[in-house]
Amino acid sequence: MKNSRREFLKGAFAGAAVLLGSAWGQAGQRQSVQAKAQTAIPRWRGFNLLEKFYRNDPFRASDIQWISEWGFDFVRLPMDYRQWTDADDPYALKEPVLEHIDQAIELGRKYGIHVSLNLHNAPGFSVNRAAKHTLNLWKDAEAQKQFAHQWSNFARRYRGIPSARLSFNLVNEPANIDEASYVRAVRGAIDGIRAADSERMIITDGLNWGRDPVRSLADEGIVQSTRGYEPFGLTHYRASWANGDRFPLPQWPVPQINGHLYGPGNRELHSSLVIEGRFERQTPLRVRVGQVSSRGRLVVQADGP
Repeated sequence: MKNSRREFLKGAFAGAAVLLGSAWGQAGQRQSVQAKAQTAIPRWRGFNLLEKFYRNDPFRASDIQWISEWGFDFVRLPMDYRQWTDADDPYALKEPVLEHIDQAIELGRKYGIHVSLNLHNAPGFSVNRAAKHTLNLWKDAEAQKQFAHQWSNFARRYRGIPSARLSFNLVNEPANIDEASYVRAVRGAIDGIRAADSERMIITDGLNWGRDPVRSLADEGIVQSTRGYEPFGLTHYRASWANGDRFPLPQWPVPQINGHLYGPGNRELHSSLVIEGRFERQTPLRVRVGQVSSRGRLVVQADGP
């Protein structure tokens, strides 16, 4: 069973590479643009490995070996900084745990896999609501100092390893934060990395849970990592971390619903917003109110009630 799965993945990967190559090879201009983009950011494909997030285990050589055998060339390590940081001293780091990360990077070299380190839980922020913090990375100077300390330590530790093998992905999916505040919060980490290792590839996740690029960092040589989450009901269908079990079975094409409801104050536009469909009994319907321009009363009816 394992062998057949490996062969399927290898075949699918090879097919995708052939399709991409032919699409970009039909026009000289498009081909040159693609070559330029590939020079800056390789087209890596791979997986997250979670040994330093939900638990504190060494990374498994067999995982990285299999990923390589299947034809992939990338692993991202979303990590919780508390796994190697002293609970009583945020600037004291535990060497035996850091050696697990050393081993993962070495396994990447052995099997031709690029390794990208990521703080999924960082000092003062995690997109995971279950992670409790006393500091706020976006507001507190102490959290930002600890964040910079983490990345500066990694930069010194891995100085000399080429960016073709290792990159630093600052913090997973910053959410509910404006761009200026985000850049201020991570500036110390960026400067600390570059002071220790000026050649290190630095990656920023997009804002708004990874969706929107950080445009003010575009001219600083920071790689932008955004997310292709839309349509969310498809990409997170049955995903436990997003309560995906409540999502209906994905359909194509995705139903398009008008997002504007005008009250009686706009007589020329006034109408009810009617959503029609084949809804089963007890189907949940979420109505999200965005902008309200005046005081009003919202009435929602379903077949009368």
